[in-house]
Amino acid sequence: MSQALLGVSKQEFKTLCVPFGFSYLSLKEEIKHNFTKGRKSILQDIEKNLFFILFYLKTYPTYDVLEAVFKMDRTTACKLVKLWWRLCFFHLVP
Repeated sequence: MSQALLGVSKQEFKTLCVPFGFSYLSLKEEIKHNFTKGRKSILQDIEKNLFFILFYLKTYPTYDVLEAVFKMDRTTACKLVKLWWRLCFFHLVP
């Protein structure tokens, strides 16, 4: 993992995982009901989801690029960006 890719060091990434995980757990039921409809998520753990949104926020790729890099369809990429951006903005920003 490169700082140029995500905009944070490896240590900062590990530090961000804790509050991101707590925020994720606080929204877990909403996520399950409104987003996955009970299906398994493509990105299975907190680190992968945090990597996904930091990658997006640092590089602003198109949804086609996210589709190729993370092996998901464009619609899922769009929904995940909206979900994780909201989580980061409302729960991680002081």
